[in-house]
Amino acid sequence: MFGKEERKEWVTQFWEGFKQFMKGTSSLRGNHVPWINYPTNVKSIYFRYYVDQHHAKVVIEIQEKDEGIRDLHWEQFGELKKILEGYFGDQLIWQKEAINQANMPCSQIYMELKEVNLYKKEDHQKIYSFLKENIIKLDDFWETYFDIFEELQ
Repeated sequence: MFGKEERKEWVTQFWEGFKQFMKGTSSLRGNHVPWINYPTNVKSIYFRYYVDQHHAKVVIEIQEKDEGIRDLHWEQFGELKKILEGYFGDQLIWQKEAINQANMPCSQIYMELKEVNLYKKEDHQKIYSFLKENIIKLDDFWETYFDIFEELQ
């Protein structure tokens, strides 16, 4: 399909486009947020985006080496499942045991947009809208429930 350099350029252009798409977007509480690299302020919890030639995902990733602590965070998200479903409906996919793109064990909760392609310019707006809608919801959830996870550190 594409060579390594072409893929790299597509990826760079895509994320630069998303950065522009989100420019000026504040959280629901009016705070400025660096959307590309969302700061959860909890050491082992990350909000990630994954986009490729098949789908786009917004992911809550629990990337803790200590399996006991990872399980503790996972259980806490489970306690808040109904609340998360209030934000995202039934589109959430829960994976207690996963491997992330860095080949590290993790737990993931994510929402997915299928049949979109990072390498198709015509899909970019659809992907950007999906990412924006879901990261803003996730930000709202996190602003409300962050303290619970901060206490678990």
